[in-house]
Amino acid sequence: MSNKKKNATPYHAKTTRKGRSTKAAVPKPEVTAPVDDDLSMKPVAEVVADPDRVPLSKVMKRPTKPKGGKKPAAAKPAKAPKGPVEPKAKKLSGLDAAAQVLTNAKEPMNAKDIVKAMADQGLWTSPGGKTPHATLHAALTREINGKDSRFTKAGRGLFAAAKGS
Repeated sequence: MSNKKKNATPYHAKTTRKGRSTKAAVPKPEVTAPVDDDLSMKPVAEVVADPDRVPLSKVMKRPTKPKGGKKPAAAKPAKAPKGPVEPKAKKLSGLDAAAQVLTNAKEPMNAKDIVKAMADQGLWTSPGGKTPHATLHAALTREINGKDSRFTKAGRGLFAAAKGS
C-alpha cells in the first residue's frame, strides 16, 4: 500500500473534511506606474491610454539582423603556391620493425631481444612505455593467431619470421 492519500491536494491548498477549500479568494493587487505631472501613482491601463505617453516596448525595439543571411566576406589575398612537398620518412610501427629484425636474424628471438635490436638499428623506439617488450609480445601473438601472419612461434617466448616473408 502506498502512503499517499486518495484525493491528494497541492501543498498550498488547505481543505476541510468535506473537501472544500478554506483558502479565501484574494484580489490581485493593481499594477501602478508613476505619472510625472502630479507625482501620484495611476493604474497602468490609464497611463498607457494617455495619448502623450508611449510604452517603452514601442519606442525601444531590439536590433534585428539584416535579411539575406551572412554578410559578404572580404576578399582574401590569394595564397602563393608552395613548391613540391617532399614526403616525410614514415616511421615504422613496432610490428613492421620486428618483422624487419626477424627477417635479418639467423635464429628466433624473444620480445626483449627484438626490442633491443630495433632500438640498436634505429628502426623503432618505445614512446616512453615501461614495458615495450610486453606490448610487442602481445602484438606478435595477436598477429600470429590471425591469418597471413609475418611471424611464427619457434618455441616458448621465441618468435621467428614466417617462411614466406
